[in-house]
Amino acid sequence: MKRTFIVLSTVGMQVLLCTVGVRFISAAGPQEVATTNWSIYGISEGLSPADSLCGVMSVYIVAREFGFDNSYEAVLAKMPPGIYGNTMKQIVEYFRNNFSLQVIPIRCNAKELYRELSKANDQRAIINLNDHWVVVRDVTDDTFEIIDFPRKYFMPIDAIDNLWEGHTVIIRRQSSSSIVHRYSIRILFFLIFGVIMIILHTWIFAREKRESE
Repeated sequence: MKRTFIVLSTVGMQVLLCTVGVRFISAAGPQEVATTNWSIYGISEGLSPADSLCGVMSVYIVAREFGFDNSYEAVLAKMPPGIYGNTMKQIVEYFRNNFSLQVIPIRCNAKELYRELSKANDQRAIINLNDHWVVVRDVTDDTFEIIDFPRKYFMPIDAIDNLWEGHTVIIRRQSSSSIVHRYSIRILFFLIFGVIMIILHTWIFAREKRESE
């Protein structure tokens, strides 16, 4: 009973923190607010913000945008939040362990993030705005498109910087060059290991032959 109470208290605290985060972000005044068809993410129309956790929801949405057919409950089961919510480390490890995506945890300012996301459309970022995880879906005209269930809104670079300490996780598809590079390193390692083993075996064989003579 005590353990159940602790778990419920932890989830309750996380929901409260996410709700407070949403209010602070709202107070900053997004430039434009738009509705989103959440069914494209497989999210039930009946799911309310109080039933979701911002870190888990952000990971779930990004995974769906990249075409992975997972569920909110599956993400929650593998990265349960602590009393202060999900950590950046949890988010990074979840993507690396479950999907073939390139995951880059960095700390930068809003202009640097904008430049990075402007390089390609097929990438997303999960950032922590005022202790509240949200998804940066796109950037255009010095403005960030933010996915923050159950809302989508747009914020300029300066507004992001005022609410953000710079912690972000960039997620993108692995390029063919990065895949080739990764496997090239593995092949090189095994080649070097094989050469070392051949040299060692030859040396042992030669020494044993000398001793037998």
